[in-house]
Amino acid sequence: MPNTKPVGVAYSDPELTSGTTITGATITGSTLSSPTLASPTLSGTVTLADAANLALNTSTGSKIGTAASQKLGFFNATPVIQQATTGTATGFTAGSGTAVNDDSTFTGGSGTKAYRISDIVLALKNLGLLAAS
Repeated sequence: MPNTKPVGVAYSDPELTSGTTITGATITGSTLSSPTLASPTLSGTVTLADAANLALNTSTGSKIGTAASQKLGFFNATPVIQQATTGTATGFTAGSGTAVNDDSTFTGGSGTKAYRISDIVLALKNLGLLAAS
């Protein structure tokens, strides 16, 4: 059944299916199966149920964040922008041998930006991918 109610009026229809177009309506009491959303804006908290997965297509790939200035955090860590720190030498403990020093830098074979190991550890901790304590 098409939505003929004005914007702002709650709309309930248990027969909503994939491909249904809804503009300016609040859906209550219905479950959408496989909806297609074009550029939605979400606010607040989005919760996925246990065993829910995000499936991505395989031809082009997908991004989380489309600019280096957009903030992202993992595991309740404070969201931060893309890390670009250099010169972070604190927290270094020498291992056996001297092949790598605390001022050694690495590019990862990608681009010209070089990082110290401590830069990488700091970035991973800031993103919440490594525990800080």
